[in-house]
Amino acid sequence: MLIGEPQRTGADVHFVLMGIPVRVHPFFWLMAVILGLNLTAGDAILILLWVLAVFLSIMVHEFGHALAFRYYGISSSVVLYHLGGMAIPGGAHGSFGSHGYGVSMRSKQQIVISASGPVAQLLLAAVVVLLVRVAGHQVPGANLPYVRDWLVGSGTPIPNLYVRWFVLYLLLPSIFWALMNLTPVYPLDGGQIAREVCLLNNARDGIRHSLILSIAAGVAVAAWAFSAGQIFLVLLFGVLAYSNYQTLQGYTHSGGRPW
Repeated sequence: MLIGEPQRTGADVHFVLMGIPVRVHPFFWLMAVILGLNLTAGDAILILLWVLAVFLSIMVHEFGHALAFRYYGISSSVVLYHLGGMAIPGGAHGSFGSHGYGVSMRSKQQIVISASGPVAQLLLAAVVVLLVRVAGHQVPGANLPYVRDWLVGSGTPIPNLYVRWFVLYLLLPSIFWALMNLTPVYPLDGGQIAREVCLLNNARDGIRHSLILSIAAGVAVAAWAFSAGQIFLVLLFGVLAYSNYQTLQGYTHSGGRPW
């Protein structure tokens, strides 16, 4: 979801997983805590569980991108920052690519790489739901909007309260954030997919068409979020729609220079 890599700080957390370098910016932890305050009612243990769940879900998302890069023979690193993260490719040279800089890939490859992140999150959610249902328990979230009875199931509640909350906290970003990321609004993954699809269908005007789609989709989601009282989503998609509008203006005035 990020456009550029954030600056390094002395408080960054560094480690390597599956041969892929990972850097976690301190703002990632801060934003996770802020987002979790309402969900956890300020309970310290629940806040820790929420932060851990968000970390795991976003890591799975970014490693979906990173492993897709590896599949195409491109090395990459992962950075977690603010509300999400980015997989930064390296080891190839060419034009700007969907998820990084100096990487030239065919549109079909870029579509696979863009889709791999949210798909990995949704697969994580599916595995968690399957494990809970196989264990004979209900999936937490019966009182949440848009959660259907078939997802919750007819089993017994998970007996341990903290395990129950952790499962819920893991499912929330893995489902809802993944679906949000698939909306065709640039620079979300869905917007990057839409851009490549537009380019495949119309190489000359594909970028302009994708920007128009991004603006329309951003406004539509912001309007829906306003009707649902989701102020955060109103601000997020409103800003993204306006940003795409500015980009479209610049792209048009430049005569369609490479974007």
